[in-house]
Amino acid sequence: MEVKRIKGDYFTVERTSLDGSITILGETYATSGFALVASTTRYTLPPDVAEVKNLECITSGYEAVLFTFRDQTDPQFQALRQWSDAVEPTGFLVDLTGERTMVIAPKPNRALDLRLTYVPILDNLTTGTDTLQLPHPLWLAVVDYATARAMRMDRDPSFVMWEQAGAGHISRWIGSHARQVQDPEYVRGTFE
Repeated sequence: MEVKRIKGDYFTVERTSLDGSITILGETYATSGFALVASTTRYTLPPDVAEVKNLECITSGYEAVLFTFRDQTDPQFQALRQWSDAVEPTGFLVDLTGERTMVIAPKPNRALDLRLTYVPILDNLTTGTDTLQLPHPLWLAVVDYATARAMRMDRDPSFVMWEQAGAGHISRWIGSHARQVQDPEYVRGTFE
């Protein structure tokens, strides 16, 4: 969602309906699921689709078919859905509904292979343990200061709370470290 917010296409994925069966987010998905089929208007997109960026036809001779994203409530979309006959593909209106359903209008009269470009849902960034382990004891301060900086960039006034938490982690660590260094050291004499 953060990638969508900053409009960065860093993780954009491109798939064709000819890619076969693949495993996405632990689910097996046949990419032919988004290939257009004659007289069909509903299709299932891959399970990791967060935002569709582009849809294009790759069937030879039909590369010029246009896909225009429009809401199903649009009067033109509703009028095209009323057509009972399938039409020669020249252009389609497309809407995405639910988690990953693509609806088109009008009905195509032939099968077409597509190329789908989208921003995916990234797999959970988790580890096998409940505790984050970093090599330095000040890792919590790093987390707090990074959060404070991000919140300050978003002009969120609660960034002060995060900076104070980071300062608290540092002062606790320095305080305990300084106390350990200041403990008395006993040296055994040479002649004792």
